[in-house]
Parts: sequence; structure tokens; C-alpha cells
Amino acid sequence: MYGQNLSELFQQGGYAAKSYNAETGARTYTPSNSISGWLNFSYGNQWVGGMFMGYQKNLGFNDNILNPEEGGIFFGRWQDIDHIYRIAPSLKYSFGQWLFHAELDFNVASYGRIDYMDKGRVKEGKEIFGVRGLLATTFFF
Repeated sequence: MYGQNLSELFQQGGYAAKSYNAETGARTYTPSNSISGWLNFSYGNQWVGGMFMGYQKNLGFNDNILNPEEGGIFFGRWQDIDHIYRIAPSLKYSFGQWLFHAELDFNVASYGRIDYMDKGRVKEGKEIFGVRGLLATTFFF
């Protein structure tokens, strides 16, 4: 999926000021651009193995944006993240009316410096990761 200002879909992106008139306080804005893809597959009946993989890349804005010292402002989410990815294997077991589910999530976000003169692209990213486990039990009646 390619999109602009995806913050309203709870994804990375938004819009930022590209010009500012100090006398009137008027600003003009430009949208962010990002691309993402994901894949989810599973196999089995009683024992079901699954894998989710997703990736999102911040492509910057349509125009150069102003830094906060110049009157710049950003509305949205995760402007300082270059890319995000997730890998989540899972295993489900069905027994009668019971379902047992285990999942392990590995998430990575690359935080960096915003280059205001290069359309707000993120430079010098450093990957930070997190791991989360999930165990769930469901009874169907």
C-alpha cells in the first residue's frame, strides 16, 4: 500500500508545514508519503502454524518542510522513524471446543534524525527492537 497522510488510518505519517508567514501566522502544508506491505499465512487444521510479516517505509514529504525553529509544525505519527518491520510466528492447537494460541512478536523501528532540507526524510537511523509473547485460551460454546 502506498499512501499519504496515513496517520488517520493509525499508520506512520501525517502532514507538516512547508512555509510560514511570521506576520500573519499563515502556514502551507505538505503530506507525508509511505509505503507498506504485509503477508500473513497459516497452515494446518488441529495444529495450525502461522507467520505474519510486515514492513513500512517512510518516504518523506512532497516538499521540504520547516524545522520547529522556523515555525515548522508536524501533525501525525512517527515522523522520526525511517522504517518499521514485524515478524510474528504463531501456533494454534484446537481440542474440542478449546483453542490454545501462542505467538511471538519481533518488532523493529528505526529512529533517526529528520532532514528538513531533504523533504523530511529520516537519516542516520538506529534500529530499536522489542519482543513480546502472547498466550491465549478460548472456549467456544
